Parts: sequence; C-alpha cells; structure tokens
Amino acid sequence: YTIGAAALGLFTMALTLSQVPLMPVNYATPLLFRHWIARPEVKMPLGPLTLMIGALLVAAVLVQLLAFSQPDLWLGTRYLGIGNLLTLLLVGTAGEATLRVAGARVNAAGRPWGIVLAEALRCIVLIGLLIANRVDVSATAFGLYWAAASWIAAVFIVCLVRRGPIEARS
Repeated sequence: YTIGAAALGLFTMALTLSQVPLMPVNYATPLLFRHWIARPEVKMPLGPLTLMIGALLVAAVLVQLLAFSQPDLWLGTRYLGIGNLLTLLLVGTAGEATLRVAGARVNAAGRPWGIVLAEALRCIVLIGLLIANRVDVSATAFGLYWAAASWIAAVFIVCLVRRGPIEARS
C-alpha cells in the first residue's frame, strides 16, 4: 500500500492532533487502575465515560463544521483536506479513550488478556479492511478504517467489563 509522502504527512499530522485529547485519559488511567485494584467491587463509571465520549464526538463535529470553511485548518495548503481526516480520527479517538479506560478496569480485575484480545481484534479488523479494500487506499479511507477498528475493540472491551462479576475467575 503506497499513499505517497504527502498523504502520509497529512495522516500523521491528523493522527497527532487527534491524540491530544487523550492526554488527560493517559494521566487518569493509572489512577483508575489503582482505585479499582484496591476496590474490586467498584464498577466502571459509565457516566463520566459517556461524557468523555460525547465531548470527543462534539469536537469531531466542530472540526468538520470548521473544515467546511477552512479545509486546511490554517495549517497551509499542504494540509488541504486535513479537516475531514481529523474528524474521522477524533471519532476513533473516542473509541480509543473508551478502550483505555475499560482496559484499566479489566487489568485491575486480573484479566489482562481482555485488553490483549481487544487490541488483537483491532489489528485484525484494520488489516481485514485494508485487504478487503485494496484498491487505492486513501488517507481518508485509512482514517475511517482506524476509527472503525478502534470502536470495534472498544465495544468488545466494554462488553467484557459489563458481562458479569469482575473478580478474577479460577
């Protein structure tokens, strides 16, 4: 798969910008892990998680609206079209944030294999989408695949967390 240096640069910039909202999540997950490992009966709070996902999705909508009038998001003509790609990647970032918080929960529950399976599922979905759509994969298409794979992994890990008693099984 060759998309060219310009498309790679566009994708890299959009991916970097989409990861900025994950910084608070990256700081919070070790604290949540410590909290849950000390109190295994405490459930994963879905309210704050839903609020975080909602904020990221609102950010994606705002970026898309901004991209209608400023498609390069003031980064210059070399980044023309970054708004659409960044929108897709922010949607994927919401799934990524969910995956990280839920991953801390399953790790605290003594089920580290859960996050491994979720990440493996993400890779399988991403590779499967690339193979299924071999014809000239654009940076935008790859952004869509990345977002879809992130959400599929996130849904898997949340289902694992919600499936029943969280304590480690023998």
